[in-house]
Amino acid sequence: MIVRLEEASATQEIAMPRALALELMRLRVADVQPTVRDDSWLVTSVRRIGGFRLGRDEVLISPKVPIRSLMFMLGFGEAQVAWRDESISADESDDFATVVATTLVRLTSAATRNGVMRGYRSVEVAEPTIRGRWDVSRQLRSRPGQPIPVELTYDDFTSDIPENRILLTALMRLLALGSLPQHVRNALLALRRIFVGVSEVSRGVAPPAVVISRLNRHYESALSLARLVLNDSSLEHELGGATGTGFLVTMSTLFEQFVSQTMRRAATSLNHDLALQDSSDLDVEGIVQIRPDLVLRRGGTVVGVADAKYKLEKPSGFPNADVYQALTYAVSHGLSEAHLVYAKGESPTGRIFVGSADVAIVRHALDLDLPPAALVRQVESLVEAMLETPQTRLTSALAALP
Repeated sequence: MIVRLEEASATQEIAMPRALALELMRLRVADVQPTVRDDSWLVTSVRRIGGFRLGRDEVLISPKVPIRSLMFMLGFGEAQVAWRDESISADESDDFATVVATTLVRLTSAATRNGVMRGYRSVEVAEPTIRGRWDVSRQLRSRPGQPIPVELTYDDFTSDIPENRILLTALMRLLALGSLPQHVRNALLALRRIFVGVSEVSRGVAPPAVVISRLNRHYESALSLARLVLNDSSLEHELGGATGTGFLVTMSTLFEQFVSQTMRRAATSLNHDLALQDSSDLDVEGIVQIRPDLVLRRGGTVVGVADAKYKLEKPSGFPNADVYQALTYAVSHGLSEAHLVYAKGESPTGRIFVGSADVAIVRHALDLDLPPAALVRQVESLVEAMLETPQTRLTSALAALP
C-alpha cells in the first residue's frame, strides 16, 4: 500500500500496518497514536518530507513549500551547490520523490556525458603471482611460513571510486521507491547500467568523503544531490524481516541551513562575519552556555544575534520559549534587539518589547513561496536589519562586576 502525507497537515486518521506506523515514529516523521480500530492511526505534526519503503508498503510525504523553491533551498545546504533551473523538473503533479529522482537523472547524465570517471584505488589482495608491491609484513602476520598466495598491494585504475559509488547508491535508493513513474524508473535503470564494475555503499555505512577538484568538478552538482538522498543512513535497515529503504529531508534543518548560508554570504559582502551556532558563556562564572544560530560581528564585536525557527504550526507554549531564548541572547551579548526568523505560516511578525530589560525581540516571517531571487533578497534583508541593532551598556556593566 502507499500512504501519502503532507507536511504540517491537520491530524489525519490513516489505515496502515502497525509496522509502518512504528516506522513513522522511529524515523520521527510525525507523531502517531493508535485509535480504537485495528490498524488505524492518528497522524499529526508531519515534519519530514521525502519517501521510504518498508517491505511492500510505501510512505510519500509532500512539502508545504513549492517544490521549485524547496529544490533551490536544498542547493544552499552544506555543499552550497545551487542547481540551475533547467536541471529541475517540477510539474505541479509531481511529488517530491519524483522531482528528486528526475533531477538526479539529469545531473548524473550531464556528469557522465563523456563516460564515468575512473581513478586509482589502492587494492590489497592475496594472489598466486606477484604484481605491484609485496606486503611482507602482512604476509608474515596472516600467512607465516606460507609463500603462496602472496599478500600484495597495488593501485588499480578503475571506475569503482567514491564518486561513482555515491551516485550509483543514490540511484538504487530511489529505484527502491516503487511509486515512481515508469519513465523515471526507466531513466534510473538506464543510468545504473553505465556504472559497470562499481560497488554500492554498504548498508548502514556513511558515503565516502570526496574532495572536489578540477578532476571531478563536473560531478559536483550530482554528488551534492546524491548525498542528500543518502543523508539518512538509518533508512536502510531490517525490521521484522522487511527491508526498509528511502530518503527523508528534515525541513527545520533545511530551513536553518538555507537561512544561515544565505545570511553568511550577505554578511561577507558587507565586510562582516556571521558565525553559526556560536557558543559563549551566559554568566560571569561560565556555568551556563548559550549558542545562538547566528551571531553577526563587525571587527570582532557582536552587533546582532538571531535564531532561525521553522514552525508552520503553533506548538504548545509558542512563542514564549522562542522569546525567552532570544531575550537571553540579547542580554548576554549586550544588545537592545534580538531577531527570530520564521517560515511564513502560523508565526506572527512584529516586535515584542521587554521594558524591564530594555530589549526588543523582532520577529520576521520568510515567504518561502517567493521565486528564488526574491527569496534570497528577503533573507539578505535580515542582515541589514541586524546591522541596525544598537548595543546597550549592559556589556560594559557586566565587565565592571567584581
